[in-house]
Amino acid sequence: MGRRRGNDHVVLTAVALGTIAGLRSMAAPALLTHELSAKSRKKNRSTLEKLITSEGVARVMALLAGGEMLADKAPEMPNRTDMVPLAGRAMLGSLSAAAFASHKKYPIAVPAAVGAVSAVASTYASFHLRRMASERFSVPDQIFGLVEDAIVMAASKGVAEAMEAQL
Repeated sequence: MGRRRGNDHVVLTAVALGTIAGLRSMAAPALLTHELSAKSRKKNRSTLEKLITSEGVARVMALLAGGEMLADKAPEMPNRTDMVPLAGRAMLGSLSAAAFASHKKYPIAVPAAVGAVSAVASTYASFHLRRMASERFSVPDQIFGLVEDAIVMAASKGVAEAMEAQL
């Protein structure tokens, strides 16, 4: 195992944020805004950084993430792998990763790309795993949606702890 570079944590956080966005699209920006609003330095911030670190934005993002978790259980929701929802997940994974990288004063191109790719990969993986599990175990899809919610919450907690060490 080789030596780790000093900014590997930015790219690894981009993977984590993208993966979370693939499961629940609003969870990644909600996590990021919450962590940055709680831990961000208050001086010398750009306008964008002021926005994403505001407590008001963090509250709105948390409400949107909670609403998405509720809406996910509705049968009339489109598949997350349909073009528009998939593009939204990729965009939110990319933007969350880029915003974190920018906050860390790290170039945003690689984390943004990694966030988008991770979001798309976890979207497809979770979609097919959930569908397969529901069919195999003859359990309503909504039950596996609740399991996904628990995974997102646990993963978000772990990512938040890792981010706290970096902020």
